[in-house]
Amino acid sequence: MGKVCTFGINKGGTGKSTLSFNFAIACASRGFDVLLIDADPQSSAAKWIAYREAELHDPTVHCIQKTGNIVQTVRDLKQRYELVVIDTGGRDSKELRTAALCSDVLVSPIQPSQSDLDAAIYHNEMIAEVKTINEKLDCYAILSVCSPHRLSVLHKESKEFVKECLSEFSLLHSRTINRDAYRRSISSGQSVIEGRDPSAKAEIEALTDELLDRLELARQPNFLKRGLAYA
Repeated sequence: MGKVCTFGINKGGTGKSTLSFNFAIACASRGFDVLLIDADPQSSAAKWIAYREAELHDPTVHCIQKTGNIVQTVRDLKQRYELVVIDTGGRDSKELRTAALCSDVLVSPIQPSQSDLDAAIYHNEMIAEVKTINEKLDCYAILSVCSPHRLSVLHKESKEFVKECLSEFSLLHSRTINRDAYRRSISSGQSVIEGRDPSAKAEIEALTDELLDRLELARQPNFLKRGLAYA
């Protein structure tokens, strides 16, 4: 039985689709048999996979689109793939709730901004309801699209907010910075791990190490060894 990792939060513009796509490609490049489910009506992830297929990039990641209640679809597909990655829309939706019901791990990207933090409070309450049914769901927040200034006040405050106010979530060590490399990679269907920006590549590799460890699919996570754990 495969593992299921969902990327979702009740706010758009957090880098959720970017993370799900890059994570899926990074896992496939490590030899995992990965399926990406695009459960977002905007179809961003499916479009990126289509660009990738058109350019004949390896490794191949299969992708399907599914909206509405996706529980049965996920249960069927996790029997055929080692890892199912789900990208949901940036809102509280049937897709997000049903994906969380059948996932092992939920990753919620949060930008270090007041509007994102405010939205995260409601998201935390919604996930608490879901966990009354899926008691084994592990939930993680990641600070995404961050300012390149590591010591920014917003970054520090956001870390403290997640730790103190989002009771259902643990904060990942990894984070992503607002980089052109992520935007440039989309039209080519490539992950940043296949690009020329070593910093963006290191961010996705570190996130992949960390999530595979949480999913118990990695034998020896090395994100701490890279010096990328942000205390």
